[in-house]
Amino acid sequence: MWQMLGDEPLRFRSWDGEYIVYSPFSGSTHRLDSTAGYLIELLTDGAKNSENLYHASSQFLGNVNDDRFRSSIDSVLEILDELGLIEKVLKG
Repeated sequence: MWQMLGDEPLRFRSWDGEYIVYSPFSGSTHRLDSTAGYLIELLTDGAKNSENLYHASSQFLGNVNDDRFRSSIDSVLEILDELGLIEKVLKG
């Protein structure tokens, strides 16, 4: 499961496939590509498991939901985690 980090929602805007994201939790601003920005949008509605994120991202990007695609989405999720925008949580 993945969820947003912190209690306060991120503030973001998108232009031409790029996202500018401000985290009130850290005070940092980040420039993200369309995939990372879309994952942030998905998680603003609440925690989601990886399968839900793979499926939605595949539909958004028009990609085949195969192992290579999933690995790419996992990499983006890890980067967003390292940036302090989202966090991985244990189910239960």
